[in-house]
Amino acid sequence: MGDWVVDGVTYTADASTQFEQEKGPYLVGGSYTNEAYGSVDSFPAALFGSWVIDGVTYVASVGMTQFKQDDGPFAPGACVKVEYATVDGINHASEIETQSGDDCGSNPSLPSESKVYATIDSFPADPFIGAWQIGGVAYEATAQTQFKQEHGAFANGVCVQAEYRKNGGVNTLSEVETESAYKCEDGGGSPQFKSYGTVEVMPAAADMTGVWQISGIDYTANLTTTFSQEHGFLAVGAYVEVYYTESGGVNTAVKIETHVAPGSGKDYVVGELESHDGTDDWNDWVVNGQTIKADPVIKVGSGSQAPQVGQRVMLSTYQVNGVRYATTATFANQAFLPLVTTP
Repeated sequence: MGDWVVDGVTYTADASTQFEQEKGPYLVGGSYTNEAYGSVDSFPAALFGSWVIDGVTYVASVGMTQFKQDDGPFAPGACVKVEYATVDGINHASEIETQSGDDCGSNPSLPSESKVYATIDSFPADPFIGAWQIGGVAYEATAQTQFKQEHGAFANGVCVQAEYRKNGGVNTLSEVETESAYKCEDGGGSPQFKSYGTVEVMPAAADMTGVWQISGIDYTANLTTTFSQEHGFLAVGAYVEVYYTESGGVNTAVKIETHVAPGSGKDYVVGELESHDGTDDWNDWVVNGQTIKADPVIKVGSGSQAPQVGQRVMLSTYQVNGVRYATTATFANQAFLPLVTTP
């Protein structure tokens, strides 16, 4: 941790910075790359030259770029991972590799609601209709808002999951539910909030620092903010996960990463729910002998009804590095059609 000087620019690494040394240790004079996932728009027949991936241009050069096609051949629409370095505004690719379609997380159908895990700053008295302040952000509860206090009563400082819609500039709550404290903390127990939504405005700066507007809420990214593009590129319209802290009315982004939206997992798992501790949606789900992790964005059941052990369920899932995650868990309805005979 501390100051790093890369190509003459000073960056500060702190406790929230992620480091990877899979291709060797960090050394003065070493060369380090960015990583992004996306679908191929166009590429040169000989592979060397300009590639356009999710609207972004990368240059593949002889003697510099490696190509891997273990997950299928290069083709328009194929999902690829690009390792690259940006020099003088040009993205120089060091490696382009085909990937499973799950890794690109293409999501043309974004959810109508956004979600945040944060602590309550203030809230109205029972029946709780009116102005709420959660994680430094103003929300409005209406007569249609659902309130759940299964993990304790509403109180200032209590961690909640809030689902909301942006209506006419107002963040209107559809549901507020108390949650376990750890969901509003980082790994060390310090306050750190999470939000999930769609990028509406992002900075023009190449390093992506500045103010981001995500589902109606502003977040400030600085040189300590980390960015991940594992499920597509960071762009206006992308569904993202934001880790952030709040101080003095400013939401400072610790990390912004593209994310698989609820129900947009490309694989469905259907079968009997053999094991799941229903006291916490984030606990593992075991279906047909397969253990599936819960993504923090997971949406469970319908209304107040949630699948129980022994019932048939359908999970919308995606897979990363061999681990499968569920973004929704719903009842698997079976339809029995009558046998019709004709004389």
